Amino acid sequence: MKTNTSFPYQTSWPVTLTLFKCYHTSINISISLPHQVELTSHDYSFQERIPGRDISYSDHEAINAVFKLTRKPASELSNCVEDFNFIDCADTRSHLSGLKQSLLRSLDVCSHALAQLRRDRLFYISLILILSTFLTLISLFDRHLPFSSVLRSYNIVPVIITLILVFCSLMAFLWNSMEYNGVLCGQSTMKIALRRTMAYGNRVKRGDGTGEGEGGSDSETSGSDREFGSERELRSER
Repeated sequence: MKTNTSFPYQTSWPVTLTLFKCYHTSINISISLPHQVELTSHDYSFQERIPGRDISYSDHEAINAVFKLTRKPASELSNCVEDFNFIDCADTRSHLSGLKQSLLRSLDVCSHALAQLRRDRLFYISLILILSTFLTLISLFDRHLPFSSVLRSYNIVPVIITLILVFCSLMAFLWNSMEYNGVLCGQSTMKIALRRTMAYGNRVKRGDGTGEGEGGSDSETSGSDREFGSERELRSER
């Protein structure tokens, strides 16, 4: 199934957020920024459908999307900061501030998950070393170990240890690496989103400044920095 549609929003947010806005049209935000994004087509990767439904049997529905980015004329870029046309600017700042806090909490969760995955990997590697040593001792001193004749006849203990070694090896070097790289990729994406959210929030705050003269502008700028943070704050939070 392939659908052609026009994406009415103008945004420079990441594509993931663009998709979110595309499929949740209740978020009615019009932002005037250097690029206009148009969703020209999208389709589903899995073609097997549930009868009577426009979805597949997979619980991880993948979407292929084609976007068209058009840079605005230079005459429109001059009003880029002044044209943050949100439904309500105060609600927008509150939304961006909440988004920043959510991203910070998510980054903290990812950091704890990465630390736990490192501990799990160390545990599996330690178990591999212990079991390998034990398996070597069994092969060297098999006759002197207090195993029953049944266990010795069918080599049950070495087979069990070997199976555990295979499982631990897969968990330590394959599954753990996949999980670690997946969480690390998500954490890196959230760091980029947080950096853009902070920069974007500062621009919204400054573009909506109501102070008079330079003093008012400076106060708005400092308030913006306190509310949305800065690059230095992001680096310290890492």
